[in-house]
Parts: sequence; structure tokens; C-alpha cells
Amino acid sequence: IGGLKYVETDAVCRSCHDMNTPAQEYTWSAHYSNVFGIQASCGSCHVPPSFLPSLVRHIQASTEVWGHLTGKLDAPAKYESHRLALAQKIWAQLKANDSAECRSCHNPAVMAFAKQPPVAARTHESMAKSAKAYIDCHKRVAHTLLPGS
Repeated sequence: IGGLKYVETDAVCRSCHDMNTPAQEYTWSAHYSNVFGIQASCGSCHVPPSFLPSLVRHIQASTEVWGHLTGKLDAPAKYESHRLALAQKIWAQLKANDSAECRSCHNPAVMAFAKQPPVAARTHESMAKSAKAYIDCHKRVAHTLLPGS
């Protein structure tokens, strides 16, 4: 388990995946800097919290290294040409597992709705009672939202 946690660190993720563009976008997100001083890592958002799904995601990620080795995303224009497909893949994974990565930190049952903007509070309160996944509303949490997405 310690080895899996090690390979979820930002430094290891960025050493094998061409993530310059998403890493820059992440620095302006609330997951990077916020009033609580809590900072999510690449693994916090892109690796499921439970062991078996985490192991599966690490195996999948190891196959993505091929893109790094072949220079598939090594320039901003190349990344942009693949951005939508990459995002859709992540969104589908988060939808399929009910946003388990998000839920490992965000729990509507204990949210302070009174401190949220009214629209957010109403949405989060209803979400706590519905089957909506976090990714249904939060596709632009840490990265640029694409036109038409």
C-alpha cells in the first residue's frame, strides 16, 4: 500500500505523464490554494480511495506512460488536441464510481450549507438526497472547462 501511495505523489505522476498544462491549471484552483490550507494531489482526484479500484487505476496509468514515451502530449498544441478525449475519459471514470475520489474528501451530509452561496447550498442539499455524481456539476474543478462540455 505504501508503494501505491508513493506513486500517487505529484512528483511521480508528473515524471511519467506529460501534465504541464493541467498542472498549471491546477495552481489556480481551490484544490491547490484555499482558505483552509488543504491541498489535493494528483492522486487525490485521479485515484480511487479504496485498494482494489486504486490498484486498477495504477495499472491503467502505467499503460498511459506510453503516451509520455512517444511524446503524445509533450507540447501545448498536442495536449489541446487531446484535451476533450482525456477529460471525457476522466469524467466517465468519476461518473462510473459515483465520484469516489471526490467523496473521499467532500461529504454533503456534513457540509455547512449556511456558509455556502444559496444556489450552492440548495444544490448540495438536494445532491445529498439524490443519485447525482459530483462530476455531473463540477467538471471544471481543477482544469479548464472545454467549450461544449
